[in-house]
Amino acid sequence: KLKENNVVVTTKKEKTKLIGGYSPIGRCLQTSFSLVLGQMLSSKYQVLYLNFEAYSGFSHMMQKSFSMDMADLIYYFKNLSQDFPQQFYSAKQNMNGMDFIPPAFSYMDITKVLPEEWEAFLDTVASCGEYDCIILDLSEYVQGLYRILRNCSHIYTITRNDGMAIAKITHYENVLTELAYEDVIEKTRKCSFPIYRQLPIAAEDLLYSELADYTRKIIREDFQL
Repeated sequence: KLKENNVVVTTKKEKTKLIGGYSPIGRCLQTSFSLVLGQMLSSKYQVLYLNFEAYSGFSHMMQKSFSMDMADLIYYFKNLSQDFPQQFYSAKQNMNGMDFIPPAFSYMDITKVLPEEWEAFLDTVASCGEYDCIILDLSEYVQGLYRILRNCSHIYTITRNDGMAIAKITHYENVLTELAYEDVIEKTRKCSFPIYRQLPIAAEDLLYSELADYTRKIIREDFQL
Protein backbone atom coordinates (compact mmCIF):
# COMPACT_ATOMS: atom_id res chain seq x y z
CA LYS A 1 0.00 0.00 0.00
CA LEU A 2 1.18 3.50 -0.74
CA LYS A 3 0.97 6.56 1.46
CA GLU A 4 0.40 9.91 -0.20
CA ASN A 5 0.15 13.20 1.68
CA ASN A 6 -0.37 11.30 4.94
CA VAL A 7 -3.43 9.57 3.50
CA VAL A 8 -3.53 5.81 3.09
CA VAL A 9 -4.20 5.05 -0.57
CA THR A 10 -5.96 1.73 -0.99
CA THR A 11 -6.82 1.69 -4.71
CA LYS A 12 -6.58 4.12 -7.59
CA LYS A 13 -10.08 5.39 -6.81
CA GLU A 14 -10.43 4.77 -3.10
CA LYS A 15 -8.58 6.33 -0.20
CA THR A 16 -9.20 6.34 3.51
CA LYS A 17 -8.40 9.36 5.66
CA LEU A 18 -7.27 8.83 9.23
CA ILE A 19 -8.71 11.48 11.53
CA GLY A 20 -7.04 11.59 14.93
CA GLY A 21 -8.32 12.89 18.23
CA TYR A 22 -5.85 13.21 21.08
CA SER A 23 -5.37 15.52 24.06
CA PRO A 24 -3.07 15.21 27.09
CA ILE A 25 -5.86 16.80 29.15
CA GLY A 26 -8.24 14.45 30.92
CA ARG A 27 -12.04 14.78 30.94
CA CYS A 28 -11.99 17.26 28.08
CA LEU A 29 -14.90 15.86 25.98
CA GLN A 30 -12.54 14.28 23.45
CA THR A 31 -14.67 11.15 23.07
CA SER A 32 -17.97 13.07 22.97
CA PHE A 33 -16.54 15.33 20.27
CA SER A 34 -15.14 12.39 18.28
CA LEU A 35 -18.48 10.58 18.39
CA VAL A 36 -20.38 13.66 17.21
CA LEU A 37 -17.81 14.31 14.48
CA GLY A 38 -18.07 10.74 13.22
CA GLN A 39 -21.86 10.68 13.19
CA MET A 40 -22.01 13.99 11.34
CA LEU A 41 -19.44 12.93 8.75
CA SER A 42 -21.40 9.73 8.15
CA SER A 43 -24.16 11.80 6.53
CA LYS A 44 -21.86 12.14 3.51
CA TYR A 45 -19.03 9.65 4.00
CA GLN A 46 -18.54 6.05 5.06
CA VAL A 47 -17.05 6.39 8.56
CA LEU A 48 -15.50 3.98 11.05
CA TYR A 49 -14.88 5.03 14.66
CA LEU A 50 -12.22 3.36 16.82
CA ASN A 51 -11.78 4.12 20.53
CA PHE A 52 -8.49 3.51 22.38
CA GLU A 53 -9.40 4.69 25.88
CA ALA A 54 -8.70 2.70 29.03
CA TYR A 55 -12.28 2.93 30.27
CA SER A 56 -14.56 3.98 27.44
CA GLY A 57 -17.87 3.27 29.19
CA PHE A 58 -19.43 2.26 25.88
CA SER A 59 -21.57 -0.53 27.30
CA HIS A 60 -23.08 1.90 29.80
CA MET A 61 -23.54 4.70 27.24
CA MET A 62 -25.26 2.38 24.79
CA GLN A 63 -27.05 0.21 27.36
CA LYS A 64 -25.88 -3.00 25.72
CA SER A 65 -23.11 -5.57 25.93
CA PHE A 66 -20.86 -6.57 23.05
CA SER A 67 -19.80 -10.09 22.20
CA MET A 68 -16.64 -8.87 20.42
CA ASP A 69 -14.43 -5.83 20.84
CA MET A 70 -11.16 -4.30 19.64
CA ALA A 71 -9.05 -6.75 21.65
CA ASP A 72 -10.72 -9.71 19.93
CA LEU A 73 -10.07 -8.22 16.51
CA ILE A 74 -6.42 -7.60 17.32
CA TYR A 75 -6.11 -11.22 18.39
CA TYR A 76 -7.51 -12.44 15.07
CA PHE A 77 -5.37 -9.98 13.15
CA LYS A 78 -2.17 -11.18 14.83
CA ASN A 79 -2.89 -14.89 15.14
CA LEU A 80 -5.67 -15.90 12.75
CA SER A 81 -5.36 -13.44 9.90
CA GLN A 82 -7.38 -15.63 7.53
CA ASP A 83 -10.41 -15.17 9.80
CA PHE A 84 -9.91 -11.43 10.32
CA PRO A 85 -12.23 -10.09 7.57
CA GLN A 86 -15.17 -12.19 8.73
CA GLN A 87 -14.55 -11.32 12.38
CA PHE A 88 -14.26 -7.63 11.55
CA TYR A 89 -17.69 -7.58 9.92
CA SER A 90 -19.12 -9.58 12.82
CA ALA A 91 -17.72 -7.16 15.41
CA LYS A 92 -18.68 -3.82 13.89
CA GLN A 93 -21.73 -1.96 15.14
CA ASN A 94 -23.56 1.08 13.78
CA MET A 95 -24.69 4.32 15.36
CA ASN A 96 -26.65 6.87 13.32
CA GLY A 97 -24.92 5.71 10.14
CA MET A 98 -21.41 5.55 11.65
CA ASP A 99 -19.74 2.14 12.02
CA PHE A 100 -17.69 1.45 15.13
CA ILE A 101 -15.81 -1.37 16.78
CA PRO A 102 -16.58 -1.69 20.51
CA PRO A 103 -13.51 -0.59 22.51
CA ALA A 104 -11.41 -3.17 24.36
CA PHE A 105 -12.96 -4.14 27.69
CA SER A 106 -9.50 -4.23 29.29
CA TYR A 107 -7.04 -1.58 28.16
CA MET A 108 -4.17 -3.95 29.03
CA ASP A 109 -5.04 -5.84 25.86
CA ILE A 110 -4.25 -2.87 23.65
CA THR A 111 -1.12 -1.70 25.49
CA LYS A 112 0.67 -4.83 24.25
CA VAL A 113 0.11 -4.03 20.57
CA LEU A 114 3.33 -2.82 18.93
CA PRO A 115 3.46 0.35 16.79
CA GLU A 116 4.05 -1.57 13.58
CA GLU A 117 1.11 -3.86 14.41
CA TRP A 118 -1.20 -0.87 14.80
CA GLU A 119 -0.03 0.52 11.48
CA ALA A 120 -0.58 -2.83 9.76
CA PHE A 121 -4.00 -3.17 11.39
CA LEU A 122 -5.12 0.27 10.22
CA ASP A 123 -3.73 -0.33 6.74
CA THR A 124 -5.65 -3.60 6.53
CA VAL A 125 -8.92 -1.99 7.59
CA ALA A 126 -8.36 0.86 5.14
CA SER A 127 -7.52 -1.54 2.32
CA CYS A 128 -11.04 -2.98 2.33
CA GLY A 129 -12.01 0.18 0.46
CA GLU A 130 -15.23 0.52 2.44
CA TYR A 131 -14.42 3.63 4.46
CA ASP A 132 -13.71 7.20 3.49
CA CYS A 133 -12.69 8.12 7.05
CA ILE A 134 -11.46 6.26 10.11
CA ILE A 135 -11.76 8.31 13.29
CA LEU A 136 -9.17 7.40 15.92
CA ASP A 137 -10.10 8.40 19.47
CA LEU A 138 -6.57 7.99 20.84
CA SER A 139 -4.93 7.76 24.25
CA GLU A 140 -1.50 7.30 25.80
CA TYR A 141 -2.17 3.56 26.03
CA VAL A 142 -1.44 3.19 22.31
CA GLN A 143 2.14 2.30 21.45
CA GLY A 144 3.33 4.42 18.56
CA LEU A 145 0.86 7.21 19.30
CA TYR A 146 2.92 9.88 17.56
CA ARG A 147 3.48 7.70 14.52
CA ILE A 148 -0.26 7.17 14.20
CA LEU A 149 -0.91 10.90 14.53
CA ARG A 150 1.67 11.58 11.83
CA ASN A 151 -0.38 9.46 9.40
CA CYS A 152 -3.59 11.38 10.11
CA SER A 153 -4.89 13.95 7.65
CA HIS A 154 -6.64 15.88 10.45
CA ILE A 155 -5.80 15.97 14.17
CA TYR A 156 -8.02 17.50 16.85
CA THR A 157 -6.64 18.36 20.28
CA ILE A 158 -9.10 19.52 22.92
CA THR A 159 -7.75 22.18 25.22
CA ARG A 160 -8.96 24.54 27.92
CA ASN A 161 -7.91 27.99 29.04
CA ASP A 162 -6.88 27.18 32.62
CA GLY A 163 -3.23 27.14 33.66
CA MET A 164 -2.94 23.39 34.16
CA ALA A 165 -4.41 22.63 30.73
CA ILE A 166 -2.09 25.11 29.04
CA ALA A 167 0.90 23.62 30.87
CA LYS A 168 0.01 20.10 29.71
CA ILE A 169 -0.53 21.15 26.09
CA THR A 170 2.80 23.00 26.15
CA HIS A 171 4.57 19.96 27.58
CA TYR A 172 2.99 17.72 24.94
CA GLU A 173 4.07 20.02 22.11
CA ASN A 174 7.58 20.27 23.53
CA VAL A 175 7.86 16.47 23.50
CA LEU A 176 6.66 16.35 19.89
CA THR A 177 9.25 18.96 18.94
CA GLU A 178 12.04 17.16 20.79
CA LEU A 179 11.19 13.91 18.97
CA ALA A 180 10.98 15.63 15.56
CA TYR A 181 7.20 15.38 15.22
CA GLU A 182 6.68 19.05 14.41
CA ASP A 183 4.49 17.98 11.49
CA VAL A 184 1.97 16.62 14.01
CA ILE A 185 1.77 20.05 15.66
CA GLU A 186 1.37 21.78 12.29
CA LYS A 187 -1.63 19.70 11.25
CA THR A 188 -3.31 19.84 14.68
CA ARG A 189 -6.40 21.95 15.24
CA LYS A 190 -6.91 22.98 18.85
CA CYS A 191 -10.52 23.06 20.03
CA SER A 192 -11.83 24.67 23.18
CA PHE A 193 -15.43 24.14 24.27
CA PRO A 194 -17.67 26.20 26.51
CA ILE A 195 -18.82 24.63 29.74
CA TYR A 196 -21.94 22.58 29.11
CA ARG A 197 -24.38 22.10 31.96
CA GLN A 198 -25.33 18.61 30.90
CA LEU A 199 -24.64 16.42 27.88
CA PRO A 200 -26.60 13.25 27.05
CA ILE A 201 -25.25 9.98 28.42
CA ALA A 202 -26.41 8.04 25.37
CA ALA A 203 -23.79 8.35 22.62
CA GLU A 204 -26.34 8.59 19.80
CA ASP A 205 -28.08 11.50 21.54
CA LEU A 206 -24.90 13.60 21.47
CA LEU A 207 -25.77 14.37 17.85
CA TYR A 208 -28.57 16.61 19.13
CA SER A 209 -26.64 18.31 21.94
CA GLU A 210 -25.05 21.75 22.32
CA LEU A 211 -21.70 20.14 21.52
CA ALA A 212 -23.04 19.27 18.08
CA ASP A 213 -23.47 22.97 17.25
CA TYR A 214 -19.74 23.54 17.75
CA THR A 215 -18.84 20.44 15.81
CA ARG A 216 -20.90 21.54 12.81
CA LYS A 217 -18.69 24.61 12.47
CA ILE A 218 -15.60 22.41 12.30
CA ILE A 219 -17.16 20.14 9.70
CA ARG A 220 -18.10 23.09 7.52
CA GLU A 221 -14.55 24.40 7.62
CA ASP A 222 -12.61 21.15 7.38
CA PHE A 223 -14.85 18.86 5.32
CA GLN A 224 -17.02 21.24 3.27
CA LEU A 225 -20.27 19.85 4.65
